[in-house]
Formats: sequence, C-alpha cells, structure tokens
Amino acid sequence: GMSHLRKVDLGKDVQYIGRQAFWGNPNLTEVTGGQNVRFVGRQAFYLCKRMKNLPDFVKNHRKCIYSQAAFKNARALTNIKLSSNVQYTNALFKGCTSLKSAYIQGKGFLPNANTWKYMYKNKINEEMFSGCRSLKTVKLYNGIIRLNARMFADCVKLQKVNIPKKCTYIGINTFRNCKSLRKLTIPKSVKKIDKTAFRGCKKLTLYVKKGSYAHKYAKKYHIKYKLVK
Repeated sequence: GMSHLRKVDLGKDVQYIGRQAFWGNPNLTEVTGGQNVRFVGRQAFYLCKRMKNLPDFVKNHRKCIYSQAAFKNARALTNIKLSSNVQYTNALFKGCTSLKSAYIQGKGFLPNANTWKYMYKNKINEEMFSGCRSLKTVKLYNGIIRLNARMFADCVKLQKVNIPKKCTYIGINTFRNCKSLRKLTIPKSVKKIDKTAFRGCKKLTLYVKKGSYAHKYAKKYHIKYKLVK
C-alpha cells in the first residue's frame, strides 16, 4: 500500500484520483501539485487523519468533481474553503472532527442521472459536515437551494451559519443536536422544513418574516422565534 507516504506531489499530469486512492493513510500530511485534477473518487482521502490542509489543487480553485465522502474523517483538517467551480457531493467532510470553519462558494454537483444512479438533488450536501464537532462558523453560497438531511447534524459547537437567500428546503435532521446554535435567520424563499430539522437545538431562536412558511412552522412545532422585517 501507500501508507508510508507523508507528502505527495501530483504534478501536472494527474487528472483523475481514483476511489479510495489514499484511503486510511496514517502518515499523509501534504498533497501538492495536481493543477489538472478534474475528478476525485469516493473516499479518496478518507481517514487521512494527519492532513491538516486540503490538497493544493482544491485551494487553487480548480474546476473539479468531488465524489461522496472524499475527505470523510480527515480528522486534522481545521479550515476549508471551496471555490465556486468546485462540484461536491454528499458527506464530503463528515466526521472531520477538528474542522473549525468552512466557506462554501458553490452550490454543489447534480450529476447525470444515467451515470450516477444514486445521486439526486436531495443528496448533494447530505451529511456534508455531519459529526464535525469542532465546527463553529460556516458561510454558504447564496445559490444553494437545499440544505439536505443531516448536513450539520451533531455539530455541537456550531454558532454561526447562514441560510442561503435562494434556499427552499431544510431537510431531515439537518441541524440535529446543534446545541450551541442560538440564532438562525430563515429567508422567505424557504417553503419546506422537515419537522426534525432542528431536533436537539435547545438554545435556538428562528428569525422569520411574518406570515412566511418558517413563521408558521415555528408556531406549529413550538420553536422559539422572532419576527424580522
């Protein structure tokens, strides 16, 4: 295997990183190069627990597709930023327990249904940050239209996150057990919120517009809310 590798330079020729390519590498700390990488396979960097920073090709804003759980359980990652041309799928950073901040500038990836049979619009960011127990602040791109199931589940230190202005849906257990989350502004664009979306968010107050779906939802499920103009 490649478990002895500590640093990897992908150079300019690599375009495809296969499924589980660096899976479980206990020593990998740095990935450089990769200017022409266009596809990262499922669980490619899963459990690379000493990698503190995303590979250079991610940080350099290259257009690339990231498959399911590509960085899942990369437990040393602390801060991440995805540019607008990064096309991501579900569980991308699930279980990244040292992650403290995230900035997502793109809306994700909706694959061709014929080639990605199990990837639908309700999967794009499902479980994206689930179990990131150190995550405190998240900034989301305003073009994201769905916050899918368990996207922030068990992010127990999450304090600040925006609901995108074009968002229409907040899914099953999306914010489950976000125990530190005190304020969440729900835009008028949101037309459906699952009844479990805020389960375990004991300190949360929803900031909603009068007569909006979120206003009616908060009243129906006895969630604290404040009206905003």
